Amino acid sequence: MRLLALAALCLTFIAGCQPSAGTIPVKGKLTLKGAPAPEGTLVSFVPVGGGETATGKVKAGEYELFSGVRGDVGAKPGKYKVVIAAGTSPDMGAYENMKKPKKDEAPGSSTGDFPKEYATAETSPLEKEVASGANYDIDIP
Repeated sequence: MRLLALAALCLTFIAGCQPSAGTIPVKGKLTLKGAPAPEGTLVSFVPVGGGETATGKVKAGEYELFSGVRGDVGAKPGKYKVVIAAGTSPDMGAYENMKKPKKDEAPGSSTGDFPKEYATAETSPLEKEVASGANYDIDIP
């Protein structure tokens, strides 16, 4: 009986790490001037034309996106504007970085070392297409 319960728990954990129906896993490297982006940098894919935004945090120079209120792995196929902002460090709470945003900043974020144009979907020059087999690496000059 214990073995059956352990197997069910493992399957639940594995299923929770899989993309949900309709999403594609999105992982990539984020570099700033050729160096790995700072820990905790926030990467968001904002859908062109509206829809669900997918967001992830940089850890060891890499990010993975999650979307929806359930935190589904990945993003739905389509075109996205890429927004990049300095975030909290990995050991801080998710809401500790909240502050009153300036006119050109997203709430709870700052651009840090990144050029200000990457802070909003309206000004970001970056676009990515979420599709099976796509490369999601990003290098900010």
